[in-house]
Amino acid sequence: MRINTKAFCDRLIWLLTLFWVVAIYLFTMETWGRYLYLALAVAIFLLTALRNGGRIRVKLCRYHAYVLAFVVYTGFSAAWAWAPAEAFSKCITLLNIFICCAMMYPYYAQQDSAEPLLSIFMWAGYLVALYSIQKIGLTAILEATISARARMYFEYNNANTLGMLCALAIVIQAYRWLFGRFSLSALLSVPALLIVAASQSRKAILMIPLGIIILLFLKNLGNRSFFKSFFRIVLSLALFAAVLVLISRISIFRGVNERLTSMIASFTGEGAADGSSLLRKKMREVGFAQFLKTPIFGIGIGCSDVLLQHTINRSTYLHNNYIELLACGGIVGTALYYVPRLALLRDFWSSRFLRNRQAIACLAILLLLLIMDYGAVAYSEKMQYLYLLMLFVQADKLRESNHQTLEDGADE
Repeated sequence: MRINTKAFCDRLIWLLTLFWVVAIYLFTMETWGRYLYLALAVAIFLLTALRNGGRIRVKLCRYHAYVLAFVVYTGFSAAWAWAPAEAFSKCITLLNIFICCAMMYPYYAQQDSAEPLLSIFMWAGYLVALYSIQKIGLTAILEATISARARMYFEYNNANTLGMLCALAIVIQAYRWLFGRFSLSALLSVPALLIVAASQSRKAILMIPLGIIILLFLKNLGNRSFFKSFFRIVLSLALFAAVLVLISRISIFRGVNERLTSMIASFTGEGAADGSSLLRKKMREVGFAQFLKTPIFGIGIGCSDVLLQHTINRSTYLHNNYIELLACGGIVGTALYYVPRLALLRDFWSSRFLRNRQAIACLAILLLLLIMDYGAVAYSEKMQYLYLLMLFVQADKLRESNHQTLEDGADE
């Protein structure tokens, strides 16, 4: 029997990329994890060459230029950093991530769309959820959903991180349902939802209704009938409000509902805010005050722990990606990180492109990531750069398609 080399390589690369994502969440505490990530990336690169008949086209694109510019700036910031070793360490981390993603880029750049990576992110969330339930036990997971005082702690990763991956998996499943049809894989949203509830991650629980409402909004925004589109958008907003009310009354979300209530109290001043919310508010204030003192270049990437140690006697990061980059990287570092994302917003935000289902999914994920950056420091996470890879692959495909259409129109 003759083996179809391309089909075999496609399946194996998909599985290896899935394992790469899952490994990030399950083996992040292991010292040998960095070697595993690199080995998987090298294997994907070699399989791409095999798939292409022993040749591989290495093309430097916007993705490489943007990410490398931020990596280089991170290294340069060691020259003025409050803790040069911290900035240099961040540079090495980001460089390793860039190398891994750059080796995966050639394969995904030759795909028709971002669909394979969307599928990988969804299944990664499901597998991590199933592993967590098997590892900890269903009873313990359910108990952790009851009260904010019973919040589950996962020994192999941060609860917020796991909760957000599972929430994203549910959002991608909703996208596939909205633009396709129901599949049995949707049943795996249930264990993913249990992990979101057990993690009691405020960001994760908000991601689900926010992601779905953004998908509905963008799907209807491209509707040529204004009144029909307007009605559907209003209906989507009403659905969003109804989902939030429903979540607040479901027993398995009782713990995360308590945490959401205390978080809101930290902003409004009404009710009792928990210590975590108040501390994060203080961190944002400290970080922004430092940005005003060193607005151009900051105090060095990765040096927020030194800042907080000096001000509130805590050695940690600022828990807000925007404030973290402004304080540590200044305007220059923040621009280098966020300009690529603004460029993607420009590429996706087009009525023409919003008729493309993958563009809608990618724009929804991009908006979610930008919103979640308010409550988490994400610039040094591996997944952020794989998400960015997917977004640029899809955006570049759309740009190529638009360019070809313009050329065909000019020839007629």
